Amino acid sequence: AGRGGEVEALMKDAKSISATTGVARRQAAATKLKDQEMLAFACRRANKTRNEAMAYYNMGVLHDNDKEYDKANTCYEQYLQAARAAGDTKGEQLALNSLGINLQKLSQLEAAIEIHNQHLQIAD
Repeated sequence: AGRGGEVEALMKDAKSISATTGVARRQAAATKLKDQEMLAFACRRANKTRNEAMAYYNMGVLHDNDKEYDKANTCYEQYLQAARAAGDTKGEQLALNSLGINLQKLSQLEAAIEIHNQHLQIAD
């Protein structure tokens, strides 16, 4: 009977630690997201298009990590626009690939095919 209580207590502690870790991770992700938003804004004002583009990409990845694919795609669209404005073909390819994958995850298959075809047209 004593062992069962110990196991139960350990399980409860593990769940508590897991919940605390999850909250801390989400808070850290929210902070990183705000940092990237500020960076994108500052880079846009300073006309540093490539750095602005990377900030949008980083925001997309943070949203992807939280399975927020619509929000990630909004960031990847901004990344795509900034990469095109900077003449960054590799960035454009990465943006299109990221968009296509997320559209597949969202079961928007026609849109995913269209985006992947755009990627194919400029791939090296």
